[in-house]
Amino acid sequence: MRASLHALITICGVSFLLFFFSSCSGYVLGGGKPVQLNKVTNLYIPLFDNSTQIPHANVLATNSVVDAITHDATYRITSEHKADAVLIGNFKQVRNQQSRSLEEDRLRSQRYNLIVLLEWKVVDINDPQNVLFSGSSSGRTDLFNERNIRAARANVLSDATQRAAERLVLQIADGL
Repeated sequence: MRASLHALITICGVSFLLFFFSSCSGYVLGGGKPVQLNKVTNLYIPLFDNSTQIPHANVLATNSVVDAITHDATYRITSEHKADAVLIGNFKQVRNQQSRSLEEDRLRSQRYNLIVLLEWKVVDINDPQNVLFSGSSSGRTDLFNERNIRAARANVLSDATQRAAERLVLQIADGL
């Protein structure tokens, strides 16, 4: 009786361990970079360009991308002299998309989606004509129609820009 109890406990323990470790079988630490960026570890990020009429939007975009890359830790941000590649970006567009309207007046918006578009490319530090990876990323956030729509738009612009920066980092760090 005692031997069968010991055998049952051993079988349950081994089964638990096998189940526990098999659930992590597909997980890989690191190694998610796009193939074109395998040799890049240090990035230089100059100030983004601004194709909009929003003052200092390029500063907001650059800071958001630097924060997102620092948080992700796949790349190290360095000076131009120590970098393997340069991340060149452009704050391309900001647009509003109607999300909800008033019941009485379908043309009058009650809530918008504020959408920010960033275009970017990673170029070789030694050969700026050699584009290693490029793309665009967008960020979206809700904007409620308030009395002061300009102040509301300014408040949510940083959130949408941060979301676009996080998507940019997903693309260059994980290839997604």
